[in-house]
Amino acid sequence: MISSKRLPLLALMLSLILILPTAAHAGERQQSRFDPAVLDAFLESQVSQHRLPGLSIVVVSADEILYEQGYRDLQPTSIVYVGSVSKPITAYAALQLAQADAIDPAEPVQTYLPWFGFTDPTLAEQVTVQDLLNHTSGLSDLGYRVNLPATASIETAARDLERADPTGTPGETFAYFNSNYQALGAVIEAASGDPYEQIIADQVFDPLGMTDSMASSTAPSQGVLTSGHSAFFAFPFQRQEPHVTYGLPSGYLISTTADLARFAQAQLGDEDWLPANVNTADLPYENGWFAADYGNVRGFEHTGDLGNYHAGIVLLPDQDLAFAYTVNLNHVLYAVMAYPTIRQGVVAAISGDEPQQGTSMSVLFTILAVVFLITVGSDVRWFISGYPRWREAAQGAPLNRMLPGLLLQLGVVILLAFGVPVFISQLTGRAVNFATIFGLSPDLGLWLAFGVLSNLGKFGLKAAFIAQQGRAEHAG
Repeated sequence: MISSKRLPLLALMLSLILILPTAAHAGERQQSRFDPAVLDAFLESQVSQHRLPGLSIVVVSADEILYEQGYRDLQPTSIVYVGSVSKPITAYAALQLAQADAIDPAEPVQTYLPWFGFTDPTLAEQVTVQDLLNHTSGLSDLGYRVNLPATASIETAARDLERADPTGTPGETFAYFNSNYQALGAVIEAASGDPYEQIIADQVFDPLGMTDSMASSTAPSQGVLTSGHSAFFAFPFQRQEPHVTYGLPSGYLISTTADLARFAQAQLGDEDWLPANVNTADLPYENGWFAADYGNVRGFEHTGDLGNYHAGIVLLPDQDLAFAYTVNLNHVLYAVMAYPTIRQGVVAAISGDEPQQGTSMSVLFTILAVVFLITVGSDVRWFISGYPRWREAAQGAPLNRMLPGLLLQLGVVILLAFGVPVFISQLTGRAVNFATIFGLSPDLGLWLAFGVLSNLGKFGLKAAFIAQQGRAEHAG
């Protein structure tokens, strides 16, 4: 899913793991100083300043609901895609099967999927089920590009990893990789003998009372989902989310905030389900959860990002608190700036501290829109009046004087068209291309595309003029 956690794209790649002020001691469950009015005022402000079409939240302890509220289009019972929050749900199902001795996480994946492999067979046979759970399979987006129809099965996606080139060492190298959880879904199917959809219902949704949640191999019927949105310079617009069948274990489960809160309660109610070894330094991810550093308090979290939806669960087991939230809008800047601020503010509010408002997306995008218009105006002015002046100045100039400028123009085109996506891919370890950029940030994608086309146009005009000059000199 992106980030995501990412035109100055380096600035977009902010960490999704934040240091939040809370006061507690590890190993002690403390009484909450939670004031619902503070949280409500904070969220009302966030929804307004970010122009969110809808947000809902449920705050829980292990045995009770402390707060539940919906804003604008979303209520706690509104049905939405939850993105990568699907992963801890898939992990929970796998661990339930492990408890029933149907899966041994320490066993190689090939124990359950004899055909499992990638381009290095020796490394492939070392990958364990636990490596899939922890994203330590040695695979990453940098060694594999998905090229499957959206209707492909979970097993088909796992088999397609035979094309993947390893980029790390199994059991050692962490890389967040959606296909790990698609392979885990195939393991669950093989070990149980049932389809993934049935296992998730039997092991998670039904026992936990998640009655509005579903794992569906087909897109939900019209009217079931609350409409999702993207944003164009902070103005939301509705957009349909594609349904990806093979992505169910990694990012395409459907749920509600209320159901996600029930799932969070199950984690608080039995700490055996919580990661035992995860930490922000050495092992940032374990059994479907990221380590989150909230001062001196243990925290675990997972967020989910699709093109038009965002969701998250945060667990604070030492405070016996957790919360789930969903938003029916997504954009890369929201994912790396607005939503971390919301999570940080909620943690502060439920811990008895004052939440900070953060940067308004409305204000930020107003500034970006002004810069975008200035950029567009400058380039349009060059084509109208700048090019004739350049042509007049270049008339009769020797080729060796014009060539460096021409090559520089070509370099800008290559940098924008290819360098930016490659740079972001290397920076984040995730597959990024123009489709990704447009999908998660249509406004910034348009800006980047305009930059490519504008500079390509400048290069073409200059190259044509220089070629014309050369032919004229040769003819003379």
